[in-house]
Amino acid sequence: MSLPRVCCAPAGDVAEIEDGIGPKLPQSMMSLSSTIAGIVVAFVNNWKLSLLTMGFIPAMAIVGGAIHTVRWCRGGDTVTTTAAGGC
Repeated sequence: MSLPRVCCAPAGDVAEIEDGIGPKLPQSMMSLSSTIAGIVVAFVNNWKLSLLTMGFIPAMAIVGGAIHTVRWCRGGDTVTTTAAGGC
């Protein structure tokens, strides 16, 4: 293996990893921290209403997971579908 090939291979791999992660990781971390901060503020202000509202979180997670699963199974390759004129 030649030296330029050895040096350039990791750079290409890093670029592929960055393209794969993209803005997803920072966005998820921001959403998670906002959710936790919101829950803390809600409990400080009105703990009874917050406790009642916390009961809906598992249901929302189940529905969100079901929607994601249906869209993933039905969607296929969205880039190809959109390019072909689908929704």
